[in-house]
Amino acid sequence: MSEDDDRPLTVLVLNPMGEDGWGGVERWFMDVALGLVRRGHRVLSVGRPGALWTKRSLEAGLPTRTTARPT
Repeated sequence: MSEDDDRPLTVLVLNPMGEDGWGGVERWFMDVALGLVRRGHRVLSVGRPGALWTKRSLEAGLPTRTTARPT
């Protein structure tokens, strides 16, 4: 093991699905993201504007960005 093994991870959690869908994949993503944050890692959530994923990421306190809407 090297000294770098103690550095926190930086993880991007991207949910490209839009709208109000919420199922097992979204729940798993959220559980992993929040678990990593509790362990001292950095997590950035990205989702579509107005999507339930984006709303719940913000509510959970995750740094959150939105993707551009397709033209």
